[in-house]
Amino acid sequence: MRSAHLLVLIGMLGQAVPAQAAVDVQHCRPAGWLLHRASERERGRDRHDCLTPKGFSYTRQALASGVEIDVYDVHLDAGGNEGDRRARETQIGQLIAAIAERSKDRALLLAGDTNIRGAQGELLQQLEQDAGLTDVCKAVHCPEPQRIDRIYVRSSSQLSWRPRKWTLDRRFVDARGEPLSDHLAVAAELDWSSAT
Repeated sequence: MRSAHLLVLIGMLGQAVPAQAAVDVQHCRPAGWLLHRASERERGRDRHDCLTPKGFSYTRQALASGVEIDVYDVHLDAGGNEGDRRARETQIGQLIAAIAERSKDRALLLAGDTNIRGAQGELLQQLEQDAGLTDVCKAVHCPEPQRIDRIYVRSSSQLSWRPRKWTLDRRFVDARGEPLSDHLAVAAELDWSSAT
């Protein structure tokens, strides 16, 4: 039986980074969304999705010798109109399908900018239920459950997660002390244990 501690940080562009030294990364596969609203927008109007790339990436990472997890880094479409909401619905479906195909029966970490607020909260519930995920914020009763930046885990028969802490990391600032993004970085501390 092995166990350890892992820090996960969602940085300023929505990218999820397991903050661990010497992580062995395998099978890195970036994927664009099947439906992405930025391609449908007129230049100069409603440019939320042009500020940073959207999509997801998938990697298989070794936490220790013989202990692997699948990591999904996500950034869903932004905006609040009906087309944006439809795009996020499609993107959640695509993500659920990718997890089912690539990570069947595997432990995983999924994190990033969902751009999902209040009225579309059922999409997060669908993601949790269909992919068997645990929302770290909910698990530790974090003080800001409405944030759009999310961290999820899923245990397997080989590896168990235990969320310990969820925080906003305020260290990411410019020379004037201003945040680098409109999103403060979200961090989670997780314990994991493995039977191997």
